Amino acid sequence: MPAHSHSLFVYDSSRLPEVMFFLDREGGNLITADSLQNWTQPDEFFTEMAVDWMAQSGFFKPANIGPEWRRFCQPDAQDFVMVAELEFQHLLPSHGTPLLYTAKQSLMTGFAELLGR
Repeated sequence: MPAHSHSLFVYDSSRLPEVMFFLDREGGNLITADSLQNWTQPDEFFTEMAVDWMAQSGFFKPANIGPEWRRFCQPDAQDFVMVAELEFQHLLPSHGTPLLYTAKQSLMTGFAELLGR
């Protein structure tokens, strides 16, 4: 890692490699690819067909575990237990908008559903 305040989190159980960066600054930041998303609504770059499919597939949901990533990669729930142990406040997802100050609390709802808690 380029600095001591950076680390890499690896979803060990994912069928395809998936990682996220953790930056231990300003309350903790997760920078994610497909695993954790924050798409609340489509934007002007989506086609009507894409909007329909993505809405039906569960993409437009705040603080969401990526539905297609989860379906295809089938990560084990234990990976999310380990994510929940990280200290962070912010989510900078590659899919959706940044979720500032409340990311961990918001993601815990989706994790609870996944973990049956």
